[in-house]
Amino acid sequence: MKKNYNFKKDPKNLSDAEISKHMDFDRVLKNATANTSADPGIPKARKRPKLRWLKAVAGAAAAILAGALLFFGGIGKKDKINVENEVVIETPYVNPPFKNIKPVFASHKIKNSKGGVYEFESGSKVIVPDNAFVDKDGKPVKGKVDIKFREFHDYIDFFMSGIPMEYDSNGTEYILESAGMIEIYGEKNGERVEIAPDKSIKVELVSNIAIPNVNVKPNFNIYRLDEVKRNWDYRGVDNIEFIIENEEPETPEKMKAQQVDMIEQRGRTALAEIELSIPNPVAPIKPKKENGSDLVFDFDFETAKITGRRSNIEEENLVNDAQNELIEMKEKYGEVLWQVSPRNGAFDEKKMEKRFADVAIKKINNIDFEITLSNPTEQVTFLANPVLSGENYEKALQDFAADFAKYEQEVAARESSLATLKGDLNARLAAEKAAVDKTYEERIAIYKKNNRDDLVSGEMIKQKVINRFEVSAFGIWNCDRPLPYYMSRVKGDFVDKKNKFLNNKQAFMVDKSRNTVSKFFTKQNKDVIYNKQSDNIMWLVTKENKLAVYRPEKFKEIEREGEGKVKFVLDIVDEVIDDEEDVRRILRF
Repeated sequence: MKKNYNFKKDPKNLSDAEISKHMDFDRVLKNATANTSADPGIPKARKRPKLRWLKAVAGAAAAILAGALLFFGGIGKKDKINVENEVVIETPYVNPPFKNIKPVFASHKIKNSKGGVYEFESGSKVIVPDNAFVDKDGKPVKGKVDIKFREFHDYIDFFMSGIPMEYDSNGTEYILESAGMIEIYGEKNGERVEIAPDKSIKVELVSNIAIPNVNVKPNFNIYRLDEVKRNWDYRGVDNIEFIIENEEPETPEKMKAQQVDMIEQRGRTALAEIELSIPNPVAPIKPKKENGSDLVFDFDFETAKITGRRSNIEEENLVNDAQNELIEMKEKYGEVLWQVSPRNGAFDEKKMEKRFADVAIKKINNIDFEITLSNPTEQVTFLANPVLSGENYEKALQDFAADFAKYEQEVAARESSLATLKGDLNARLAAEKAAVDKTYEERIAIYKKNNRDDLVSGEMIKQKVINRFEVSAFGIWNCDRPLPYYMSRVKGDFVDKKNKFLNNKQAFMVDKSRNTVSKFFTKQNKDVIYNKQSDNIMWLVTKENKLAVYRPEKFKEIEREGEGKVKFVLDIVDEVIDDEEDVRRILRF
């Protein structure tokens, strides 16, 4: 049959808007997958109708095709033309976003004739039987084989790997939530080897997963990535084993308690700082009256050596306080006497009759002073109190009453200021605790409202597990369970802060409650699907290899604005991406 193709040379360049009108990149992810293996864990769905392929492209369609060829630099072997007069380009099925960042594999050499067990830093293991490897001709490999192994555990790992997390089962699209994923292959002298047909490698992959309780094992499956068919091939059930450690599991309640405890610790620290921010008023000391019974004496304390009990600044302050106190008393009342304190017990007054050349005074507390009298041959130490008598005492008592009234006013003013500061602090702490409570309730609600029947108890535990499975061929293997896409959606455009459209870019979406990454191509008036009940983050990679990010707080604003069309204004992070840590720092939430 004669084919009626109409090719045009040097067609007119099309605008971005004209090209975008005839492009739907989402069809790449949907139409380019096929699954020949039935997954028993997924209900059957009606198959999609078969595609009819165009046998002719005429007039405007040819121009559109040519324009697309110019726009994308030509169609290669992996590119595909969709039948509905729309041009789509297939990207590689495994498509790392940053070509400058090379994957890092752990490496271990195993003698093929003996096999062996190797444990990686993560605790994961590979158990290799003897004679497990053959070369490209199917012959047993002699000598040692270099096993290359890497693990993927979170959304950053999945994103950086470029490994798709979409799964097609009988025409129904799912997103895979991972309990851990690996890539494994073997080399001999730099050439790839294969696993012998009658052999398999046992893998024990250590991961952390969220589960309702440790008494019920979650259901995960094992899949191998088929890069030719561009889909995940179901291989069986994941044999999960819990690793019960001495420490208690990380439950939402425990997480909440830890967060509340941290808030309370900060509160105690802040409260202490508030107390120190306003010094305590110094209470006046009530004058002491000569009692007429204990020994009273007088000496010139201005020439005495006044000392303290402590060292450094504290001692210096104590000495100064004692000296100032005594000088002030003498200036006010003219005469200050010393009365031997009854705390001395039996006191020999005859000791005071001797002549002493030196006097040292040490303040013990607000009442007592330690007096030391000394000469070259003797020393007498005792407690004494400065006392007043007669009119001096009456005057001092009046001064004390006035000073004490002033002191009480200062105490009241301080308490009032502290009450205000403490009230503000308590309000902030209460708001932080309320936010923790809200996060806790939202975390529980996530698993109750989004088709997570195995997690509806709300008692989520972060549990360490071993995923046990067997690898019969090298490649990428995933411990997953398929989940339906969320149905919360809005129409949206994608722009930068200069209002420039970010169309025809692969965008990535992460819901914090699911250990996966979904992706789609941006275009104007695009349906964006996300989980309203969780924190979400979305990003894309610009042509300059920078990350353009739409953060969780902006998704929260969408909820307040309603279901209308949304302009997703992405923040282009002006940082060079050199390694995975750069990505983790930018996309952490």
